[in-house]
Amino acid sequence: MSAISPPPSLTAYDLHRGTVELRPLSVIDMIDGAFSVCRANKRLIAATVLLIMVPLQLLAAFFQRDAIQQLGAALQAPGVATGLFTGEGEVASLLTSLATQVLVTPVLFGALTLIAGRGAAGAPLSGQQLVRATARRSGVLIGAYIGLGLIRFGPLLLAGLAAATGSFALVALLVVVGFVWAVVLTPFIATVTPALMLEDRPATEAISHAVRLARRGYWRVVGLILLGGFVFNLIAGLLAGVASLFAVASGLGFAWVLVGLSNVLSLLIQGPLTAAAMVLLHQDLRVRQEGLDFDVLIGRLAARV
Repeated sequence: MSAISPPPSLTAYDLHRGTVELRPLSVIDMIDGAFSVCRANKRLIAATVLLIMVPLQLLAAFFQRDAIQQLGAALQAPGVATGLFTGEGEVASLLTSLATQVLVTPVLFGALTLIAGRGAAGAPLSGQQLVRATARRSGVLIGAYIGLGLIRFGPLLLAGLAAATGSFALVALLVVVGFVWAVVLTPFIATVTPALMLEDRPATEAISHAVRLARRGYWRVVGLILLGGFVFNLIAGLLAGVASLFAVASGLGFAWVLVGLSNVLSLLIQGPLTAAAMVLLHQDLRVRQEGLDFDVLIGRLAARV
């Protein structure tokens, strides 16, 4: 039986309705597409990141205000010892950062993933829709983040516990094994959040599906993590790093506010771009392995009949 190609007009309409065309993508396509998706949804992305992260980053920076002032003094007078990073504020800042990482980051990344996924498909969300959809999945996102994190960094956690035994050889072995394990495992779980937020499946099935897709396209996932991570981190690091360094070196009494805002700037760049890239990677893996583009086209054509 010969293959039947749909009319060009229908292909152009149905497979290119979103920000990024539903087709197999190269790693460069995914990175470029991430920028396109973020530009197309910049208002909702900015509002989401700023509303959540500005208060938290300012709170963490407030607890570090003494250390920031000391660091600024050290930069202005390099020969003077200032006793950096001491005091109760560092503990409070650490606890704030830990709580943010565990309870807020997975939910924020889930919201950004949903914005990117719907934006890439040409079906953008309203703010209310975003809040409702993210709230429904928040428990699953946090649970998956903690559970997969324990699996990913389990050997390194064991190395920390083994340090109490005083066995340097055991600690060194667990650190090496843990590092290799974390690096090898990371690509397998890279698209778990897109699967949880964009697929109509129970959580365990969505995670299994994401791992299965990543296993079959492992090196494609690795390529995007390496190249995309380098590009996104470079841009965020240059902009936010320069701003943070200027804030610290200024010696101003409110330098901690500028440091907090520079951290927000880094998150505002890196978070949405990473989320969008993972969405496009998940889409690409499904197109290559499951014929998602053809299924979508057939479904839309059937709906017109």
